[in-house]
Amino acid sequence: MKLFKNKWYFLLINFIVIHLIFLFQQVKSLTTYINSYFFLVAIYITLALLLFIMRERFFDGITYGFRRFINKSTKQKDYSDDWEDRPLPSEQVNKTFLRAITFQGVVLLLIMIALLVFYYM
Repeated sequence: MKLFKNKWYFLLINFIVIHLIFLFQQVKSLTTYINSYFFLVAIYITLALLLFIMRERFFDGITYGFRRFINKSTKQKDYSDDWEDRPLPSEQVNKTFLRAITFQGVVLLLIMIALLVFYYM
């Protein structure tokens, strides 16, 4: 997680990845450069939204219900496995990681929007 502490260093790594994606494209144009941004932005925004939904305790009730159902329906009881003490999905989301992913996605999205404005002018 030390990599996510310095968000500007990680943003620089993202720019390098975007440029590498762009360099491996067969056609070099502004459209393919914007598409390179879109690929990375889509991954970041999707991951940030999934982590945000997990952090807001959406899956906790479902997870608790499945754990309870499996515990009640199994014939072989495992007394060493205490299903109530296992952490729920919302407890496993690191807030620092979520903020870093959201920051990267938003900054790259703003750059992509600026490139789209430049492209359509």
